[in-house]
Amino acid sequence: MDIAEDPVMTNLVNRYTSVLEKSLEKCIGVMHTKLDGRFKMVRSRETELGNFVADIMASVTRADVVLINSGTFRSDGVHTSGDFRLHDLMTILPINDCVVSIVVTGAQLLEALENGVGVVPKYEGRFPQVSGVTFGFNPGAKPGCRVIQETVRVQGKPLDLERRYTMATKAYVARGKDGYSGLSKCQILTDPDSGPLLSTVVRNHIMNVSKLLEFEKNRNCKISISKDGRKVVCDDATLDPSHAFNETDIEEFEEPISAIQRDMKPVIDGNNNPGYAGNSPVSTLHLPTFISMGAVTDPDDVAGQKIEALRKKALSGNTGNNKLLAERSADPTQLRWQVLPLLEARIFHCESFAA
Repeated sequence: MDIAEDPVMTNLVNRYTSVLEKSLEKCIGVMHTKLDGRFKMVRSRETELGNFVADIMASVTRADVVLINSGTFRSDGVHTSGDFRLHDLMTILPINDCVVSIVVTGAQLLEALENGVGVVPKYEGRFPQVSGVTFGFNPGAKPGCRVIQETVRVQGKPLDLERRYTMATKAYVARGKDGYSGLSKCQILTDPDSGPLLSTVVRNHIMNVSKLLEFEKNRNCKISISKDGRKVVCDDATLDPSHAFNETDIEEFEEPISAIQRDMKPVIDGNNNPGYAGNSPVSTLHLPTFISMGAVTDPDDVAGQKIEALRKKALSGNTGNNKLLAERSADPTQLRWQVLPLLEARIFHCESFAA
């Protein structure tokens, strides 16, 4: 039996759809490089997308190490450079994943890394994307024995199996999912159920960089970020870059999905409250932290220098990326690096290593 279309319901659906589409098209900021979220990439190797998200988590938590499973990234597509919209963010990170901090020993970290690369070349979500740690692994070795322990560096220093490190990850991983069972036994520093959403901290980082870029443009100055990501400096001593964050939109305190729901509220309340215009902006002094540009290997660390040579070899042939790495090394304080993640061979293939 055919059912006639209800014009009232059709009109309501069209209104909802129109508002939703407009909300998702909001530009969060600008990315200076593409972000490759294809499963065959993020689930098998280091990626710019993985580095970017892991680095943002490090900037927010100040953890020694960040490890997230690549199953986090759901878009299975390439996001081009330029305007980065709420739709891009929600396509990449649609799940409400809370960021959590835990304490791991070096041995537990090594076990986690082994799990992460244990099924390569299968494209499984357990493959790790990391920050603060670099390591080589042999994909042809027996699972559980693939990570070359001598190549593991945490904040540029050799892994200490007995040392306790802080790790930022997702509540899902901290609970031992995707094979990371060892992490479920670790001390928890932040409540897995009340931590900030991963999509929120990524959105806020991109928005904050956008505010500084706008500040630069409007005041004809140059903004620099300290190498540790904790200080924002302006080349004009008469200008205070913190003023870029004085006027903060209410969206910055919301989860992305809540921002969409807020945009939908006028439609929901349309009949009873047609004049509803949403929340007003609030004023606050907001001083965020930014991505750190990483540790430098001690020139007297012979093994470390050999590892650096292996990492450079792993990047050979990637001319454009390597040119940008050289530029960033020469001046890591430029604002553009905050939205221009690069490949660094944080995870690289290595059959063996002899110091």
